[in-house]
Amino acid sequence: MARAAEPKPTKTLEQTLWEAADKLRGNQEPSEYKHVVLGLVFLKYVSDRFEERRKALEAELAADGIKTERLPDFLEDRDEYTSHNVFWVPELARWGYIQSVAKQPEIGQQIDQAMDLIEKENPSLRGVLPRNYGRDGLDKRRLGELVDLIGSIGFTETDDHGADDVLGRVYEYFLGKFAGKETGKDAGAFYTPRSASPPPSTGTSRTLWAPPCAPRCGGCWHATTTRPTPRRKPLSWFSSRRSCSLRGRSTDA
Repeated sequence: MARAAEPKPTKTLEQTLWEAADKLRGNQEPSEYKHVVLGLVFLKYVSDRFEERRKALEAELAADGIKTERLPDFLEDRDEYTSHNVFWVPELARWGYIQSVAKQPEIGQQIDQAMDLIEKENPSLRGVLPRNYGRDGLDKRRLGELVDLIGSIGFTETDDHGADDVLGRVYEYFLGKFAGKETGKDAGAFYTPRSASPPPSTGTSRTLWAPPCAPRCGGCWHATTTRPTPRRKPLSWFSSRRSCSLRGRSTDA
């Protein structure tokens, strides 16, 4: 009797995204491409959290009997977001807009503009986000396809990809893959795998950060204690000074 074919193993979200993103890399060096990819992942994350709060706010306003014509005033009120620990994302930096211009030649400049706008509106992110998406050496067609790919990731509480911390999973998996592809003496210098991070100790509240505001995702080890705590090198393009600006906080904003 013929043996039944064994089912092919199901790929995780991280594996599927990585394989697609790596194909779009072309001839770019992994050490440069990782900034492109991880910057977009973070941009999608803050935009999703913003939109999630916006929908919740709209429901709250409707329940309070606010008239439809007055909704825009409340929905564009910055304090309604920052008071709920959500980064304020200007209209031209929201993922819906970025996605709408993904196929245009100036997509790189649009992404750089989005990064600038977010940093200007959120002091804790100033000097943190990557730029240079508009440079000549970056294939804009591939960049647009990468935007479409990352647009398939959902970072809201209602998205179900098999884990609570999708940002952490994707970020850590991509960093590990990039570290494996890089060459030279500094290859993988900023990557600390999850297994190398020390376990929480009794009586100490600890949170893993990599990137900032991405809990439980392997990287810098931050302990909220009254004593000074050594920190590991931060992951990827967040320098120690920059990522520390967001550590010690359990919030997004």
